[in-house]
Parts: sequence; C-alpha cells; structure tokens
Amino acid sequence: MDILTTLNNSLLLHWQLFGWHAVVEVAFFSTLFYQTCRWLRCDRWNNLLPIFLGTCLCALLAHCMQLHTIVTAVLLFAPTVGSLFVIMHQETLQKNLITLKNITPPRPVHTDWLEELVRTALHIMTTNTSMVCAIEKTDSLQHYLEPGLSLDAPITHDLLAMVLHSSIFRPARLLWVSHTGQLTAVNAEWRLEDHEDWLTESLLMTKKSDCLVFKTNAQQRTFSLVAQAQLIEDIPACDALETIRKYLQPKGIDKRTDAKGIEYEAPRGQKPSEQHPA
Repeated sequence: MDILTTLNNSLLLHWQLFGWHAVVEVAFFSTLFYQTCRWLRCDRWNNLLPIFLGTCLCALLAHCMQLHTIVTAVLLFAPTVGSLFVIMHQETLQKNLITLKNITPPRPVHTDWLEELVRTALHIMTTNTSMVCAIEKTDSLQHYLEPGLSLDAPITHDLLAMVLHSSIFRPARLLWVSHTGQLTAVNAEWRLEDHEDWLTESLLMTKKSDCLVFKTNAQQRTFSLVAQAQLIEDIPACDALETIRKYLQPKGIDKRTDAKGIEYEAPRGQKPSEQHPA
C-alpha cells in the first residue's frame, strides 16, 4: 500500500509541476516532429532525414551544454536553411506529395496487353524498325509527356499493327502506354527544353517518376529497359517481359530489388528465392 501511495503522490506531483498544458504542447510538437520526419523520408533520391535529425541533435546538445551562441545561430538561421533546403529538393518533394496518381478505371483490363506489346515489338524488328515505349506505373505522365497523337484505346494486335506500320509512326519518339494497357498516345515526346538521346532522357524522367521505358534493338533483337534511373541493356524478349510484368505489379505486395538494380514487387509472405525478375 505504501508503494502505491508513494507512486500516486509522485504522479500527482509531476502532474502539478507540468500540468495538462505541458502535456498538450509535448504531444503537439512530437506529432509535428514525427510528421516532418515522414515527409522528408518520402524523398527516395536524397538522404534528407539524417540531415534534419543531425541539425536537431546539434541544437539540443548546444542547449544542454549551454552554448548560447550556437543555439542562437541555429535558431536564427533555421528559417533560411529550411527555405534553401526545400528549394534544393522542391522537385522531388513536390513529386512525392502532390504528383498525379493513376486511378485504375472500372472497365475490364486486358491481362495479355503486355504480351501483345512485346510480341508486336518483336514483329516489327523483322522490318529493321525499333521502337521506344514509356509505360506508366502509379505516377501519371501527363505533366512529363507531350502527346503527339492521342488515342486512349485498349492495346490490341490490330491497333498496334495499324499504328506501327503506318506512315505517321516515328520510331525515335515514344509510345505512351498506361498501366492498365491503354495506348494513350503515339509519337509522344518528353517535356524537355533540350532533347537528348533516348537513354539520357529516360534516365532523367524515370528518376522523376516511377514509369518504365524500354527500347528495342532491331539488329540484335533485344530489349533495353530503364526504370528508377537504372538500365538493363540488351536482354531477350522473354526476360524483358517478365521484368516489366513484375515491375508493374500493383501495390499491396512487397517491394524487392533484383540483381540488375530494378525494384519489383512480390506477393507478401513469399520468400525472395521463390520469385525474382529475370
């Protein structure tokens, strides 16, 4: 009983010292700190979170050691540093917070559209024609691509044959394909001031979004894939098909990275040895 009484008196004393105002303030700033950490962690390409935590730790240690000049300097320059921090990484932070997301439509999705796309790409290689294709995943490419000829039609053999064998098709430009198998546009171009070769542009744009770009090599009858600013070069059609399919799998399953550097997703509970991209 004495122990419970002592504990009760101790809790009451602490409550009287701090009060409910302090509890609310601690909860508010703890939530703010946690949400800021989560926000900074969204940046997949810049290591922002350790810098923020290191700055907070530096300020805390300076306060504990009564280094008033350092504390004053940190507090004085914190708004400026924070503004520069956001400006430096505005593109990545903006993409992770307000980028357009693809919404899966209620209409039926043709599950064999990817096989048809790869099969048609192989077929046009016999005419010594290459093609470049950008496939959306979850990030919309609406603000990144300039559509040459908008179609927005389900991918079928007849549609691809008509487009790729027509006089309007330009092999140097992009086929824009959605994650649901819709041929969004033909002869699309990246919205860039200075256009480079397909690989340079693909490495840049796959860093800004989670799309996948592939190009066929008509002479070697191979595929080159670019995703997450990583390149897999000159692989057979069967390997390209499996890698693209696994990369485009929907959310709700585990993310893993294959030996070639491209992130893919496998069903939850499945061991890494049971499924891996070609």
